[in-house]
Amino acid sequence: MNPVLQSAILINKNSKNVSINNEKIHSAALKVLDGINSTEYSTNAWKQHELNPNVANEEAVEWIFVIDLLNFCFWTTKDKKSREYSVSYNGKSYTGYWSLCASINRALDEGIPITDPSYYSKISRNELEYIFRSSSSNQEQIKMLDERLEILNEAGKVLVDKFEGRFVNCLKQANNSSLKLVDLLTTNFPSFDDKQVVQFDGLQTVKFNKRAQILVADIWACFENEGLGKFTDIDSLTMFADYRVPQVLLYLGILEYSEQLYNFLLASNSCSLPKNDLAGKDLNSGVLPSGHIYEIEIRGNSILVVELLRQEINKLLQQNGKPGINSVLLDFYLWDYAKKYSELMDHIPIHLVKSVYY
Repeated sequence: MNPVLQSAILINKNSKNVSINNEKIHSAALKVLDGINSTEYSTNAWKQHELNPNVANEEAVEWIFVIDLLNFCFWTTKDKKSREYSVSYNGKSYTGYWSLCASINRALDEGIPITDPSYYSKISRNELEYIFRSSSSNQEQIKMLDERLEILNEAGKVLVDKFEGRFVNCLKQANNSSLKLVDLLTTNFPSFDDKQVVQFDGLQTVKFNKRAQILVADIWACFENEGLGKFTDIDSLTMFADYRVPQVLLYLGILEYSEQLYNFLLASNSCSLPKNDLAGKDLNSGVLPSGHIYEIEIRGNSILVVELLRQEINKLLQQNGKPGINSVLLDFYLWDYAKKYSELMDHIPIHLVKSVYY
């Protein structure tokens, strides 16, 4: 079993602030399956986005690696929404995760070799600041620039020293195994080693591996499970525990928060936190420290409930003689759903964490 799923089961058994509503999983499965069927959702959806590579080759692999190295911390609080970090590219403005993709593509168009490990192993802060410049000086700048610089420098050096200067060589070492590639990523690149130590009947380590798993998934989707992107065990991956998909799970009614947690998140999203301490420690900024028990319970239960949702969807598909869906495609769909219907779910809070893991 994927250690991420094992961790999710452990977290669920010990959770006090987050729970799974098993009674609503069937109705949620019907709703999600209807959406998947109506859009004919598949790996093709990945290439259809204008910012993703439309050719599956080694250059696309290097692009995906850089994107998922830096795929973290794009949230904005409601009071700063009008100044949200955005990037203009080809006449269009992009925010959130897509602002990262737009920045990288803009740099490549300008002749900056940002997907070359030998370049980004030595990239300077000024160079990176230019690459991630926002559409306007009045807007917020990208969060955690110094951490992004450190991660790029570190990963570039690892690739130069261990993998002949190309991530594709690391990919080939995985021998078509998604779990092996996740292991290579978490072992060789510290920023992919997404885990926390938690007190459950003694200290225990729980794994989430969000960015490592989504990197595998992006390669798989880009290559449509062929060539460099063929993974014989892709169904072993879990959903990618971030701050956006839990919002959809709350909307569907299959994930539930305690009143204390929900009220804390409502206040933190609107930046109207009271002076009293809602979480047992000083969280008056509204931003959870990485590794806080709220965060761990949200992420762990999200992983498990998506697994239960996937199982229920596959029962329905099997009844109609159709092939099942894996957690990768289900996560892709739920994330796209969250972005598409963001206004519909605007009243549902997300958990805010400054973290390099998601």
